[in-house]
Amino acid sequence: MNIVYRRCFLVIGMETFVASACGGAQHSSVQVRQNVLALAEPREALRAQEELIQLPDDDVIPAVVAVLKTDARFQEGTPRELAYHVLSNHECARYAECRAALIVGLMDRSSSIQRNSAYALVLTPIDAQEEAMVTILKVLRNKETPLDVKKAILRPLVKFGTQAESAFDPVAELFQTASATESVRADAAHAMLMIGGFERAFKELHSDSLLKDRAVLWALRTFAAETKGSLSTTPERRIETRRIVTEALEADRSEMRRAALETLIAVYGDAISIEVGGVLVLNPELQRALTKVMESDPDPSLRNDAGEFLREWRR
Repeated sequence: MNIVYRRCFLVIGMETFVASACGGAQHSSVQVRQNVLALAEPREALRAQEELIQLPDDDVIPAVVAVLKTDARFQEGTPRELAYHVLSNHECARYAECRAALIVGLMDRSSSIQRNSAYALVLTPIDAQEEAMVTILKVLRNKETPLDVKKAILRPLVKFGTQAESAFDPVAELFQTASATESVRADAAHAMLMIGGFERAFKELHSDSLLKDRAVLWALRTFAAETKGSLSTTPERRIETRRIVTEALEADRSEMRRAALETLIAVYGDAISIEVGGVLVLNPELQRALTKVMESDPDPSLRNDAGEFLREWRR
């Protein structure tokens, strides 16, 4: 497909005119259009969906957005859900018209469409994030929004970072929701760290939760890996956090101790090693903590994992 054709198709969006105005691209435009319409045909839908996912953004996005706007068959049900699934597999949010369709999708009655719209909004350009946040906040604050949809919405929030700070309170509320799964709560805690910063999130999550809440440990592990152990905070706060996570290695539940072990290694980040006499060695504090796990943890798998990590460092 040449550039002239794509410009005609994007701006005009009329297949018959595109075919005559852009010459050799006729077959391609017809094929895309046929595949998009096939999403409404039960026997052809899955095949068409797979083909559309493989085609370039510039070919697919305008055609799908057009039927979502004008074709009655794509206003509800499976065809509409498949159309949004196709969009979520393209860099839809980079295009203003498609981004508008995703924002509409966030408010749809179908949780599948809401989730796919949320996933696709991860790629929203910085200068368009504020606009997207208006609808994201509405959906997050809506008591009727399913938890799996709210979990999906956390993805673009994490990507937006501090640009999404206005969502901190509803995300914190999601973290506290009694019916939320551990996975949802972990994602919410991670989003709090990303959009509110370590200090604000740490106050909301409470330091003692690191000793009893695996979801918080999981979130901290991910955040620590992303910040290479700096946690985007002060050295004093990093030291305090490492101390608290080390205490969690004494938790009664083995799954908590495992989460603490994995998190402890992550929160050391670049400080996992220090230079002694020109040689990098494992940080002594971390070595003591891991040695204790290796020698005395009741769970054989944790003893083995700690020991394996220490042995790797000795090689």
